Amino acid sequence: MRYCLRIAIQLVVFVIVAMITTDAPAVSTAEDAAGGCDGIKNGRWGFHTASKERDPWWQVDLGKAVKLDRVMIFNRTDSNCAPRTSRIRILVADAAGAEFRQVYEHNGQTFYGVKENGPLVVELADKQVTAGIVRLHVPGQCSFALDEVEVYAAADPKKNIALGRPADQKSVGPYSFPGTLANAEYAGLYGGGSGSSAAVKPDVPSPDTARGVIDRAKKLAGRLRGKADSKQLVAATAELQRLDERLTTAEAAGNVPDEVENEIKSEARLLARRIAFSNPLLDFDKLLFIKRHEAGGPYHMCDQYYGCNARPGGGLFVLADPFGPRPELINLLENSVVENGRLKGQKLDSGSFLSPEVSYDGHTILFAYSECKATKTYTWAPEYSYHIFKVNADGSGLVQLTDGP
Repeated sequence: MRYCLRIAIQLVVFVIVAMITTDAPAVSTAEDAAGGCDGIKNGRWGFHTASKERDPWWQVDLGKAVKLDRVMIFNRTDSNCAPRTSRIRILVADAAGAEFRQVYEHNGQTFYGVKENGPLVVELADKQVTAGIVRLHVPGQCSFALDEVEVYAAADPKKNIALGRPADQKSVGPYSFPGTLANAEYAGLYGGGSGSSAAVKPDVPSPDTARGVIDRAKKLAGRLRGKADSKQLVAATAELQRLDERLTTAEAAGNVPDEVENEIKSEARLLARRIAFSNPLLDFDKLLFIKRHEAGGPYHMCDQYYGCNARPGGGLFVLADPFGPRPELINLLENSVVENGRLKGQKLDSGSFLSPEVSYDGHTILFAYSECKATKTYTWAPEYSYHIFKVNADGSGLVQLTDGP
């Protein structure tokens, strides 16, 4: 039986996550969304949600509820992207936290933007629409991107009241940037001059869609081919291929129903897990970990590791057969009592645990434990300081190694 060190456990988790997810963009949803109302119109995208996002949206906060005259939507028209938004909807809310109500749904005809002088103009003056937040939404799956959105109030129909206002959107993806990309930035990233789209990378499916999960699982299987257990990998990839064909058929029929999307996505995630767990680096059968509550008291450089700030609850656990179909959770100290020292005869079941370490032979485990009896922070005593304990890998031989404030 082999255990991983605590650091190794963390590395395994991070490696698995990295293999089946994509890197998060270094931009917030608000930063990317700002490009949709910054006054820059170039025919490309001012904002871009995650590719093939489910029910994506973008919105602008007008600061206060006003009666609207019209909304003008300048579409992204490079790379034949304009048809994506042919079913766009406009929703409004009076303020943050208020319920949205739909005031417009487009008819399915493609609209264009600044270069074609063909933006979508939605007249609202006769509809008595009042809004503090204007949201644009595309139902179903869409790589949602627009060039610019302008909102005009009935009180001053010549002034774009959305210009420079705070904005937000559902998600970010590989094409998300703080504001609208300048021509030089665009050319540096994608090649070509202003307005060129010849070198734009193909869309990457959103991590949160069935297509995204299937595509990443396929890539992972490709990287492991020739290294992983061939029997396990071949079986999982064959099931993945059948799932891919089922999704392709559903996509060809139009918008994939939510229940079908969710069912395929769940199955694909399980297959991605099986593929990841066939990695030959995962050649151990037990994981050691602790459960602990977030510390109380102030947070600074190390305050959360003081025993006086520890909160009771948790334990020392082993997950047996972690990569198999039925992992088993073992409370390592469930029947253990301290064999020496101040806590002799007691169970460690009402304090806080920290920093488990395994000996190189896998036979001994060291960890820190505090009784969590402090009543205020920045005080030290044996009852609320962390002390080092040692226990055998089977839970026997629990002894205290250090004590004192």
